[in-house]
Amino acid sequence: MAGASGSELIIFIASILIAASVAGVITTEVYFATDSFRESATNIDNQIRGDITIINDPSMIPNDDETMEIYVKNTGASTLPGDPNKTNVLVDGTHKTNIELDIINSDVWNPGDTAQINVPIDPEQHNSGDDIKIMVYVESLQDEITGRLT
Repeated sequence: MAGASGSELIIFIASILIAASVAGVITTEVYFATDSFRESATNIDNQIRGDITIINDPSMIPNDDETMEIYVKNTGASTLPGDPNKTNVLVDGTHKTNIELDIINSDVWNPGDTAQINVPIDPEQHNSGDDIKIMVYVESLQDEITGRLT
């Protein structure tokens, strides 16, 4: 009988160790899943609270043969970065660099404020009267417009 209780004790201790190991792995995985969910919820919250709208008249997008003016309004509930490095503009699918972003009558791009984005364009590719598609991205927010250069 003494031999049986010794082997039962070993099996009992082994099962406790296995159960503790499984519990540790599950706890770690739940922590990582919760952290990932929290990060996703924060990103979704920022997207819901933030929004932009290109407010140019599509039939008359102003340009001076080298620079096009795009007006973008912060229609969301959160402040947006007024940094041109955090703003991307695509014209007819081509990413434009060296853009200038000026917030009209303000230093901060608050909700309701409008920013003027000056985008350099190639006069050989885009002339007055041409139809173009413009896409503006500010962080994870996006709006697009199809219009005509004037």
